[in-house]
Amino acid sequence: MQQRYYGPFFMQETISSECYITILEQFVSTHLALEDQPRIEWFMQDGAQPHRTEKVFHFLDEYFGNRVIVLDYPKLTGTGMDWPSYSPDQTPCDYFLWGALKDTVYKNHSSTLDELD
Repeated sequence: MQQRYYGPFFMQETISSECYITILEQFVSTHLALEDQPRIEWFMQDGAQPHRTEKVFHFLDEYFGNRVIVLDYPKLTGTGMDWPSYSPDQTPCDYFLWGALKDTVYKNHSSTLDELD
């Protein structure tokens, strides 16, 4: 089975839960519009505070149900999996994010934040 990763997403402004829900809505609507894409088996996110509000959890529950790995998610919804604490084997940074970030940042030898856009 082929693994697919979506993101990372970069924003210059501070992320609020409302802004994060907008990002998730765009992600879900784009993914659902692509009929040739397999459905998302598991949705996994870190434990940043804007990602862990009741509104965000209800959104995730509506679209992904019990296929969610998020800190404190099971406490509110009763489904999904809690983000495992200190579990480097499931940390996206260890197996994906740093390589993807380096590829993006060093691709054009950018010297300012504006050049990364």
